[in-house]
Amino acid sequence: MILHIHNGDASAEVAKQSSIPGEHFPWREALIDGPAPSAANEQEWRRVRAQHLSEAYGIEPAAYESESLAQEEKLASFTDYE
Repeated sequence: MILHIHNGDASAEVAKQSSIPGEHFPWREALIDGPAPSAANEQEWRRVRAQHLSEAYGIEPAAYESESLAQEEKLASFTDYE
Protein backbone atom coordinates (compact mmCIF):
# COMPACT_ATOMS: atom_id res chain seq x y z
CA MET A 1 0.00 0.00 0.00
CA ILE A 2 1.13 3.54 -0.74
CA LEU A 3 0.99 6.33 1.84
CA HIS A 4 0.03 9.70 0.37
CA ILE A 5 0.64 12.69 2.66
CA HIS A 6 -1.55 15.64 1.72
CA ASN A 7 -1.48 19.31 2.62
CA GLY A 8 -4.52 19.33 4.90
CA ASP A 9 -7.90 17.65 5.01
CA ALA A 10 -9.32 19.24 1.87
CA SER A 11 -6.76 17.74 -0.49
CA ALA A 12 -6.78 14.40 1.35
CA GLU A 13 -10.57 14.16 1.01
CA VAL A 14 -10.45 14.90 -2.72
CA ALA A 15 -7.79 12.22 -3.18
CA LYS A 16 -9.80 9.71 -1.13
CA GLN A 17 -12.73 10.21 -3.51
CA SER A 18 -10.54 9.68 -6.55
CA SER A 19 -9.21 6.47 -8.01
CA ILE A 20 -5.74 7.07 -6.54
CA PRO A 21 -4.93 3.89 -4.62
CA GLY A 22 -3.41 3.88 -1.15
CA GLU A 23 -3.89 5.56 2.20
CA HIS A 24 -4.50 9.31 2.12
CA PHE A 25 -3.21 11.07 5.21
CA PRO A 26 -3.82 14.78 5.88
CA TRP A 27 -0.88 16.75 7.28
CA ARG A 28 -2.41 19.47 9.45
CA GLU A 29 0.57 21.50 10.68
CA ALA A 30 0.61 25.03 9.21
CA LEU A 31 4.28 25.93 9.50
CA ILE A 32 3.71 29.14 7.60
CA ASP A 33 2.41 30.73 10.80
CA GLY A 34 4.17 31.15 14.12
CA PRO A 35 7.44 29.95 15.60
CA ALA A 36 9.13 26.73 14.49
CA PRO A 37 12.31 26.62 16.57
CA SER A 38 14.97 24.58 14.78
CA ALA A 39 17.08 23.98 17.90
CA ALA A 40 14.24 22.57 20.02
CA ASN A 41 13.78 18.86 20.66
CA GLU A 42 10.50 17.28 19.50
CA GLN A 43 8.67 17.72 22.81
CA GLU A 44 9.73 21.36 23.20
CA TRP A 45 8.91 22.07 19.56
CA ARG A 46 5.35 20.75 20.04
CA ARG A 47 4.99 22.81 23.24
CA VAL A 48 6.07 26.03 21.49
CA ARG A 49 3.75 25.37 18.55
CA ALA A 50 0.85 24.50 20.89
CA GLN A 51 1.33 27.72 22.83
CA HIS A 52 1.36 29.84 19.68
CA LEU A 53 -1.67 28.12 18.12
CA SER A 54 -3.57 28.40 21.39
CA GLU A 55 -2.89 32.13 21.67
CA ALA A 56 -3.48 32.86 17.98
CA TYR A 57 -6.43 30.58 17.23
CA GLY A 58 -7.78 29.25 20.52
CA ILE A 59 -6.65 25.70 19.81
CA GLU A 60 -6.47 23.56 22.95
CA PRO A 61 -2.73 22.94 23.58
CA ALA A 62 -3.17 19.35 24.80
CA ALA A 63 -5.25 18.46 21.74
CA TYR A 64 -2.67 20.01 19.41
CA GLU A 65 0.20 18.16 21.09
CA SER A 66 -1.67 14.85 20.90
CA GLU A 67 -2.60 15.29 17.24
CA SER A 68 0.88 16.50 16.36
CA LEU A 69 2.46 13.46 17.98
CA ALA A 70 0.06 11.17 16.09
CA GLN A 71 1.04 12.86 12.80
CA GLU A 72 4.73 12.44 13.57
CA GLU A 73 4.21 8.76 14.39
CA LYS A 74 2.35 8.24 11.12
CA LEU A 75 5.12 9.95 9.18
CA ALA A 76 7.72 7.79 10.95
CA SER A 77 5.85 4.68 9.77
CA PHE A 78 6.51 5.49 6.10
CA THR A 79 8.75 2.43 5.79
CA ASP A 80 5.66 0.28 6.33
CA TYR A 81 4.43 1.48 2.92
CA GLU A 82 5.65 1.14 -0.65
